[in-house]
Amino acid sequence: MAERPSGRHPVRPVLGRPVLGRTVQVRTVQVQRAGASTQDVVAVEAPLEIRLGGRPLAVTLRTPGHDVELGLGFLLAEGIVEELGDVERWQLEEQELGGVLDVELIPQALDRWARRKVEREFRTNSACGACGKPRLQDLFVEPRAAAGQGGNAKKIAENSVESNGLDHVDFGAWIASARDQQTVFEQTGGVHAAAAFDRGGVCRAVFEDVGRHNAVDKLVGHALIEERSSGKILDGWTVLSTGRAGFEIVQKSLRARATALVTIGAATSMAVDLAIEGGLPLVAFSGSQNPVVF
Repeated sequence: MAERPSGRHPVRPVLGRPVLGRTVQVRTVQVQRAGASTQDVVAVEAPLEIRLGGRPLAVTLRTPGHDVELGLGFLLAEGIVEELGDVERWQLEEQELGGVLDVELIPQALDRWARRKVEREFRTNSACGACGKPRLQDLFVEPRAAAGQGGNAKKIAENSVESNGLDHVDFGAWIASARDQQTVFEQTGGVHAAAAFDRGGVCRAVFEDVGRHNAVDKLVGHALIEERSSGKILDGWTVLSTGRAGFEIVQKSLRARATALVTIGAATSMAVDLAIEGGLPLVAFSGSQNPVVF
């Protein structure tokens, strides 16, 4: 059983390496190609169960690696935690059927979660971070208020593409910069990535996963761990997602206080509505000659 130090004293992750132990992210398989038997490399997809105080909370299909970051990012996105200080400790182990991450909250955070008196159910897969919730109201999580805004979540920022300098960004260069760190994609072509870029256009972090929402959770969880010393999560950073801009990607970005969201794929109607309501600049089709700005 692998244990992680207390959430009060986290070990900072190293980009491109799993935080805990040795993980298998790719697998070689025998295939037929052009009538001949050969080998190919595929991305590993395996279940991770997230528990809260020993009780099952969610199961997601993910690419192993950075599982602690994935779990913490998921808890933040779902409104279960607001900061790393809400977490007492966590423990990660690999069982026969998959990984298990057990997170214990401090009493105040646990009471806050219990007071919601809502029996929420999470059954996620690698394709959809919102699928499986039993009720419509379970889809919506109040964004975290930005510092100094008195808890008014809808005033996260008076952002615009222009005010953030995104109207002059070479998104093709951003995509290339993130691609340079996508080692699993380079081998398999079968994973998504989420990257964070600062206001200077520097790529600060990249995480990969078979699920685009998992990749974002890993990025957010990484930033949440870093928040202990910097006092912020993704504030001042733009999220780049290699997938489409779906509702859940926008919601995760809002919960992490991202400055903007840029996606290589298209945007959905609910994503656009939520981004506008939350004041999150949204750029879709960023890899094309004419990105679409919402």
